Amino acid sequence: MARDRGAESLATSLAQMARDLLGQDTVQDTLDRIVTHAVSLVEVCEFAGLLAVEGGRPRTLAATADAACESDRIQVELGEGPCLDSTRQHVQMVYRIDDIDTVEDRWPRYAPKARELGIGSRIALPRRKISTPSR
Repeated sequence: MARDRGAESLATSLAQMARDLLGQDTVQDTLDRIVTHAVSLVEVCEFAGLLAVEGGRPRTLAATADAACESDRIQVELGEGPCLDSTRQHVQMVYRIDDIDTVEDRWPRYAPKARELGIGSRIALPRRKISTPSR
């Protein structure tokens, strides 16, 4: 039976990513590399960001482009959007949106603004709380 080259390539890429992440000196360096890897590993991904809620306040922890930061800012300002929702749901939700225009019922103010930013689709994944030791 022939090996699935796509699965083998993905496994190799994930192993390289893991080594890279383990080699980072700071938490911020690791977060920056996570979003960079997201862009390189997800075939149609043009930019990525990491939005988290800390102390009740959402903020962008890392981003590969200004558009990711702006999308986060808009979601926080409007109080709606897929990334914002994925950070505050009691049940961890993954939002895969193939066409941003199809979610105007769910996020009526965010969807048109996302389209203005050039966002046609997106994925929003919940981030689990990560505790880091105090220094």
